[in-house]
Amino acid sequence: MATFTKLTDEQQPVISVNPNHKIAKIEDNTYGGFTEHMGRCIYGGLYDPGSPLSDENDYRKDVIEAFQELKCPVVRYPGGNFIATYHWQDGIGPREKRPKKQELAWHGIETNEFGTDEFLRWCEVVGTEPYLALNFGTGTLDEAMASPEHLKNATAPRSAERAIEITASLIDLARIENKIPNNIPRQKICFDEWNVWDPVRAPGWLGAEEKYTLSDALAVAVWLNVFIRQAKYIGMATIAQSVNVISPLMTTKNGLLKQPTWWPLLLFSKHMRGQTIGVNVQCGEYEGQTKPEWIRGTIETPWLDVSASINDEGIVSLVVVNIHETKSFATKLEGVSGKVDVFTVAGPSIDAVNTEEKEEVGIAESSWDGQGLYEFPQASMTMLRWKP
Repeated sequence: MATFTKLTDEQQPVISVNPNHKIAKIEDNTYGGFTEHMGRCIYGGLYDPGSPLSDENDYRKDVIEAFQELKCPVVRYPGGNFIATYHWQDGIGPREKRPKKQELAWHGIETNEFGTDEFLRWCEVVGTEPYLALNFGTGTLDEAMASPEHLKNATAPRSAERAIEITASLIDLARIENKIPNNIPRQKICFDEWNVWDPVRAPGWLGAEEKYTLSDALAVAVWLNVFIRQAKYIGMATIAQSVNVISPLMTTKNGLLKQPTWWPLLLFSKHMRGQTIGVNVQCGEYEGQTKPEWIRGTIETPWLDVSASINDEGIVSLVVVNIHETKSFATKLEGVSGKVDVFTVAGPSIDAVNTEEKEEVGIAESSWDGQGLYEFPQASMTMLRWKP
């Protein structure tokens, strides 16, 4: 949880961290993945027959290694819109007997060469849990038995945060009205299909292969800050999608391209574990147009978007996303002590991208002695880690 005190842009920003104020456990499933039969997510992504980069099962080894590096705990399959006309029985048994069908969500031909059997085997290889979404559109109840529920909501990180708070209140109201005993654990929210996607820039019917920028990476970092701040309510979140389609990872014939959005996701998954802790932010606020417009009247939009956690070893991690495009903020940090490890995601411009030839956005590692003010660069994500 983070509280916000609005200052003018000319006043001294202050961030106060309280490691003793432990609020809620950060669920491992916050860092879930998402796969769908869309574009090159499955064919050419997870599964790439004939590629020298694939293993004996035709699974891309570099993709498997990336999922393992991310410590991805759960992966959803097979979508997405694709589910509405998909029958999981089509993707099991001998491949030569599986039906080829017109796929109605993204207007392709589904060969069913990769199906439920292959996905479950892939999960075993990766070391992750399968999260199977079932067809409630053209499927039957018997077919859909044991399907987990999911929440699909919101279009932007801060509007999503407000949606999470509202949904949590509705859960509380339902528990009260139905006289649910306090000894029954409170239901948590599954936030499926979160990410940055511009359908004009990357149309779904063309495979939705986004070319992400530093700006998109900062948006992903704010999304993740939201989930950490709202850890009390979040039980699972899955980024849509995990390979090639609106994804931080892009396969090529030569290897794996890690887009700018990969780096905040990696830092959070590695280090923002344990429990979320209290933090107060005092700084100026973005007061321009928002999308959706109703954000302006319902939730704050500080220049410095912040979350903090403490892990089982007592190491505090503080993430600060400076969303200002042109201004750095020299900030007083309260509650920080000793040697501080610093990880910064930034680039030469807000439009910086990564290509096979050149990586413009990545992680820069440094250290800080914890003395004086810390300057958060314009358009950047910074993670500070220390042990009190």
